[in-house]
Amino acid sequence: MWWTNKRDKLTDDLISVLKDEIDVLRRRHSHDCERVDRLMEALARKANVDLIMPLPPPVPVERISVPNPWKDPNQVTSNFPSNLKEAVK
Repeated sequence: MWWTNKRDKLTDDLISVLKDEIDVLRRRHSHDCERVDRLMEALARKANVDLIMPLPPPVPVERISVPNPWKDPNQVTSNFPSNLKEAVK
């Protein structure tokens, strides 16, 4: 039908226009980000501020060793008598 061809043509035109708009907006965004970076650097230079701040040294983690009774064979087997005949009496 003639109206479906017209609709497809309009859809294709709209998609191409939107893709162009996306490209324009992405370029504008990257340009604005560069301008903001340059402005921050200029303001920091004027205020004698170093923008690169050193991180504090990491806090050492204290490791605590807790024995696991299920993994220690001595705790499990030491509760049983060594001779099974003594246990039956």
